[in-house]
Amino acid sequence: MIIYEVPNAQGEKETFDAIAEQNFEGEDRQKFLKQAKLAFKTGQKNKENSNWILEVSRELREILIKKERLYIGWRCCKAHDYVVATRCYKCQGYGHTSKYCRSSADTCGHLNALKIAQLNMRRAQTVTLAINRAIDNGNFDILLMQEPYNPKGKYIGFGRGNRSKPNRHTVRRCRCFRQRLVAERNTSSETETMPETHI
Repeated sequence: MIIYEVPNAQGEKETFDAIAEQNFEGEDRQKFLKQAKLAFKTGQKNKENSNWILEVSRELREILIKKERLYIGWRCCKAHDYVVATRCYKCQGYGHTSKYCRSSADTCGHLNALKIAQLNMRRAQTVTLAINRAIDNGNFDILLMQEPYNPKGKYIGFGRGNRSKPNRHTVRRCRCFRQRLVAERNTSSETETMPETHI
């Protein structure tokens, strides 16, 4: 549970006593004093108030959820469940931070695992054939094409029998994707002229 804006003027024991005395009666007061434990505090250190994260039993949690607010001295503090999912910004996994990540490669959080490309094919037949092979091999999840090869004004099919029309819209991408495109272009060992990639 999290209790927001708890005054820092009192000590931990005095604050727990104030919460128990002002908010609970009889058995509930004893339950709170025995079962509630301060896990840690959040917020800025130099401020007058901080947020307290408490470890409580299931029974005490239900009581606090019903109350929604706790009185501490002259202050009314909100109380809610404290649910935080720790996420790694290196591999995009959950349960750890990037400091303790075991992954060797960075993963972009915007595109995650999608392979997206935008190509200007300049109406070249060889480029169109090379892209068709790349689509068949599953190298792209999303492919945006401009100026494809169109003999006699007809668009040829891309992929396994799929028909496609050119898309003239530009899609903005994150820095990770641009770096990946540049790296793929530099490491490409094909002898065919690949189309210029617009980023």
